Amino acid sequence: MNTRLTLPFFFTLFISSNFFAQQETSDTTVLLLEENKPKIEEQIISEYISKQRDSLKSIFNKEVEILEKQITKLDTELKEQLTPKEEITKLRNRISKVEAIQKKKDELSKGILIENYNSAILNILRLEKDIKPLELLNASREFHTSLEKASNPLEYQEFKNWLTNFRNFLEKNKSKDVIIEMVSNLINPKGELNKTQASIFFSNSLIVLGIEKFIKNLGKKRIHLKNKSQKMLQLLIILNKFDHDKSRIFYAFEELNRELEALKKLRKQTLDEIIQTTDLKRHLMEENYLNQTNEKKVYAYWGRVQDHIFTIKGKLQKDEVTHQMNTVQSLKIRFGELMFKYLENLDQYDRISKKYRDFNLIDFSELDANYKNLRSTFRDNFPAQKYINDAIRMYSVD
Repeated sequence: MNTRLTLPFFFTLFISSNFFAQQETSDTTVLLLEENKPKIEEQIISEYISKQRDSLKSIFNKEVEILEKQITKLDTELKEQLTPKEEITKLRNRISKVEAIQKKKDELSKGILIENYNSAILNILRLEKDIKPLELLNASREFHTSLEKASNPLEYQEFKNWLTNFRNFLEKNKSKDVIIEMVSNLINPKGELNKTQASIFFSNSLIVLGIEKFIKNLGKKRIHLKNKSQKMLQLLIILNKFDHDKSRIFYAFEELNRELEALKKLRKQTLDEIIQTTDLKRHLMEENYLNQTNEKKVYAYWGRVQDHIFTIKGKLQKDEVTHQMNTVQSLKIRFGELMFKYLENLDQYDRISKKYRDFNLIDFSELDANYKNLRSTFRDNFPAQKYINDAIRMYSVD
């Protein structure tokens, strides 16, 4: 039962009727199509595979309906008075019709399996394309860098200016007070502090004690510096707590990155297994699909892939193919779940920003901009629920 449609013809018909129906297209629409081209390619090919499966089922149902009617007719005739020879002939015909139905069921099952396998290949390639840009999630490092900067007192010019006064005080008074001497040794007046040192030093209770001594030493004569010192002490206390909360977000983010790496490893292993099973060439995949931006070449390549799978279908082992299909489906579901976790990780920022925003000491301007941009980009490019929904609908049952 060979019911395969011609892929190039199908795509030409589909594209011409859907994408080129309107001759005049706005620049915005063209840009949108360009940006979403990989998704459009996947949608077109997925719909083609779905049409293949529907076609197989439709032809099967029509052929089986004809055979079942013939069986019903034979059953009626067998109730009539027949000669032994006529009865044997009709019984043989009935058996052959039943066997024909079973054969068509087997053919349908194999046909659906092949189309489902095509769907698995398409989805593992789609995952390959989607996971690669996730390496650009390291652009989200910009957001986490903003978090680092916001929690670093040395990023605040007002604090750096105040620190000069504090260091001068330490240098002048270290010989008079052992605590001040110890603080002075921690904060070398001649050296530059880095972020790591700042995090350690300014969360140190000894440093806090030194600042308190500095504030008391100022008395009432230098009220402006005293007020600023109290403000900087409050800033350090708040930043210390903010840094602790921020570190939990960042740690969870790193955990998600490790989970993504494990997912990428399994995806590569599964694709390697499919390549070994089908003898598809990786360099051709990369050249004509993974790294290809010309949609016609993508469609043409996919046509060759389906032709190839159809050609070798007799050599494919059902257990092996089914295992690979299940793995691809599981990968896509896990990928969608991971996208939800990334979004949840980003949402944690909202919670800590609300927690500290009322203090009016931490600069949230850069953080807010990076957060909104990252979250918007993430939602637009990696729709978590869609990955899961697509995985559930990935295969058809016969």
